[in-house]
Formats: sequence, C-alpha cells, structure tokens
Amino acid sequence: MNDINPKHPVITKNIIIGGVPRSGKSILARKISADLGYSHYPIDSWVSSFNTVFPGLGITHYEEEHQAVSKRLWPFLSSLIKHLAYENLSYVLEGFHIRPADVHRHLDSSRWQILFMGYPAVKVDDMVRRIRGFARVQDWTEELDDRALSALIARYIKESQSIQDDCKKFGLRFVDTSFDFYSTLDRLNQDLSQAFE
Repeated sequence: MNDINPKHPVITKNIIIGGVPRSGKSILARKISADLGYSHYPIDSWVSSFNTVFPGLGITHYEEEHQAVSKRLWPFLSSLIKHLAYENLSYVLEGFHIRPADVHRHLDSSRWQILFMGYPAVKVDDMVRRIRGFARVQDWTEELDDRALSALIARYIKESQSIQDDCKKFGLRFVDTSFDFYSTLDRLNQDLSQAFE
C-alpha cells in the first residue's frame, strides 16, 4: 500500500465519501459538515472547474469517460488529501470520481472514515421518479428527458453494483440508498456524528 502519509500524524479522522450521482453523497456531506463544523469539499465542483478553466486536462463530467477521468483526477485528489492531512484540517471530501480501488491502494482506511454510496437494487422507473420529485432548481437532470435519464440511471445502477462488489473485495463500507433514502441518510449521519463526538 502506497499510503498517503504526511510527516505529521492525522489528529482528526476525516471523512471521504464516494459513489454514484444521486446516491446522497452531497446531502450527507452537508449534514455532517454542519453537525461537526467540518469543511465540505465537493469534488464534482472541482471537476466542473477543471473542465472550464483547463479543458486540456481531460477532467470532465462526460459519463462515457468516467473511469479514465477518475484515473486522471486521482493524483490531484491524493495530493490534496496529503496536504489537508498535513494542515490537520477537519473535512468531508465527496464525489463520484473517488474509486474503491484507488482508496484501497493509496489510503490507510484506519486514518480516514471512508464510505461509498449507491443504489444497486432500485428499479430504474422508481429512481427517475425520486430524482424528478426532489431535483433542485436548475438541476442538471432537468436537461434530460425521461428516456435519457432512465438510460443514465440504468448505468448508475450497474456502477453501484460494481462499487458494492469492490467495497466487499477491499473491505470498505458501502451504504445502499436504494430504498428508504432519507431515513438511511439520517441514520448514517447520526452514526458518523456520534463516532466523531
């Protein structure tokens, strides 16, 4: 394991959340950050910024390139995690481009609270209804008709299943938000908040 190991020990155990879009990562990260007074670093915002300011890096939200983008982004993320640990900052880092294999290979999971989220068992139509019912104003999903959104959700379900399998393989925590979405997030937020008290 090539652990990201700063010269100073990590005093606070920070939180890293990966998983597919619309699995609850950002909602959970915002709740935990508010409850614990942690900083929240949403990786998806940085991906959008990289794509706008430095398009030559090839760091984008284009779904067909997700695995390749995750590989290109990981050196930045691992360097960021190293520097945040050096500064001894308390944070929640979350995003779609965090992969179980990278976390397993490069992070000592005893030094971070690491979890992945997905919906491996949900039905496509149910997920589309959930997204349509709770979408934010100017949400990116509004640009997609139901057919296109259904195709994307079907891909995310397969990705959720793959992430769940990888988490089992690497001994990482996976949270299934297929059902009881908000109560699952509330329980998870309570668990994590209590663990850091």
